[in-house]
Amino acid sequence: MVDKTMILRLTVNWFENINPKITKQQAISEAELYLKTLHSQGVVIRGQSLGGSHPHLAAYYTVESLIKGE
Repeated sequence: MVDKTMILRLTVNWFENINPKITKQQAISEAELYLKTLHSQGVVIRGQSLGGSHPHLAAYYTVESLIKGE
């Protein structure tokens, strides 16, 4: 099972890869905000796949339908 620290580290790496000029602290802050926003909106489930647009998170999160049953 992947813990929250691992997911945060992968997300930080993703932010560093898409913006090489970002500092480590900025990447951490962005990653924390990004994951918190996704979680608060109920659009991710741990243990599934987010998809091709976010390959670094592919093994850990998935986009959910906002309408149940779709």
